[in-house]
Amino acid sequence: MRKEMRAGNVLSLRDIEGRVLPTMPGAQYLGPEYDPVAMAYRLKFIRDGRVSFVDVDARSGQISFAALTRESFGRIARLQSWPTT
Repeated sequence: MRKEMRAGNVLSLRDIEGRVLPTMPGAQYLGPEYDPVAMAYRLKFIRDGRVSFVDVDARSGQISFAALTRESFGRIARLQSWPTT
């Protein structure tokens, strides 16, 4: 992973967290996992007793919206300048 970061192929966890954490107010951040095969981070959160995951492509920083709530989706879409429809 460090080799990939030094080569500029993968964003750092700090960069990924800097994008995602502000979009999850009210949720407690439980920590990250990294999948070197998929080259993806999975950030784990808990809010109101429910655990949720945000999957992020480590190369592009693109966020998978599969596990996000509608509210979080709107905040992240604005962050990435994507339409929120």
